[in-house]
Amino acid sequence: MFVNIRIFYLLCVISCLTFLPLVSVAEETIGLSFKDSELITRQKEIYSEEDFRLQASLSVLSDVLGNLIQGLDPKEQQALVKKSLDGIFIQKEAEADISLWEGGVVIYSPLIPDSVGVNFINVYDLTGSYFVQDMLKKASKGGGFVEYAMHNQGSTEWTLRRAYVAPLKNSNYWIMSWRILTSGKYAQQPKDDFLALLQQKLPAQSVLIENKVATTALTEISTIDVRVNTLQKTVFKWFLFFSLLCFCSLLIFLVYCKLFKDSPLTKKKR
Repeated sequence: MFVNIRIFYLLCVISCLTFLPLVSVAEETIGLSFKDSELITRQKEIYSEEDFRLQASLSVLSDVLGNLIQGLDPKEQQALVKKSLDGIFIQKEAEADISLWEGGVVIYSPLIPDSVGVNFINVYDLTGSYFVQDMLKKASKGGGFVEYAMHNQGSTEWTLRRAYVAPLKNSNYWIMSWRILTSGKYAQQPKDDFLALLQQKLPAQSVLIENKVATTALTEISTIDVRVNTLQKTVFKWFLFFSLLCFCSLLIFLVYCKLFKDSPLTKKKR
């Protein structure tokens, strides 16, 4: 009987272990295809814990800082906001700062100080999307998420980022921070670096940053599977149900073994 119990325990453990990977990989697989310089992004938005933290943090900052700068002149507003945002990182693992913008111009960016004063309104990402214009539209409508794919300066890597923008109350400014959804590598380093034009100190109104991927890279990279780390609630519920089912089965089995052991039939055989 003890052998049977051990076998039952082993089967329960194996069943749980085979089901656990379903929870750990409960992610949405998204296809990204580099074709004709276009990046096919996902069809629907996925809100995760990281998205909630990003949105909540910037929304709170928008309200708090907006109330602090109310009634101040633009220079005083900028000085107060810069001082308040200094050293704040929502996504420390990605080293994503919180930047201050006016229109398409960067007013404050701790991680990329060379970008201050530059107009990025005509900047487009690897997909050809004018993501700064999209951010400006989102900010004018009260805030929202914008996704864009950028080449990492000086490397063969690119990152797909998800940014949240929020208008700064009582001002003409808006703030932005982002997190990395996924990353990948080119077959070779792209010809143009993302911030190459910043080093040339071009006038703010004439800046046009182009992220063109080398032709060889486009031909060699066809499809990239991207997993967004979003735990599906349905899978988690099934895991809880399965665990409860195993526990109840084990309990019934033990009760049955106990009753069978103490039954009159068993005693007569002994």
